[in-house]
Amino acid sequence: SCLTLDDFLHYKHFIHKQIFDEQMNEEREELVVLQFTALDGDKKGQMEWTDFLYHESLLVLQRYRSANSLLRLLTAKERARARCNFLGLDQSLTGLITGTECKRAQNSWFDKNSKESQSCNVR
Repeated sequence: SCLTLDDFLHYKHFIHKQIFDEQMNEEREELVVLQFTALDGDKKGQMEWTDFLYHESLLVLQRYRSANSLLRLLTAKERARARCNFLGLDQSLTGLITGTECKRAQNSWFDKNSKESQSCNVR
């Protein structure tokens, strides 16, 4: 299922009202529109459910955990794969990548992870 900009705005207005007990101002709404635009990678005017879930999950995790704490949740293999993806996109070897390059890395990351079989073995 997909979300439109109107769906996303409605949700963000609802959440803002719950957290701050006030209506969202115009400046904040413009930021929400920019968020939607960034998440609408194929520019079809809709966001995939997985993109929305990923975005919202990061917001929740950032409230309760530091970046280093989140990094420690990854396995060594996952960290190595993320680093490899990043270095592969850093064409100028400056240690910086553009937003488009970052989105490409995220898509590559989740495509590879979803195709791998998940193990339930506990050692």
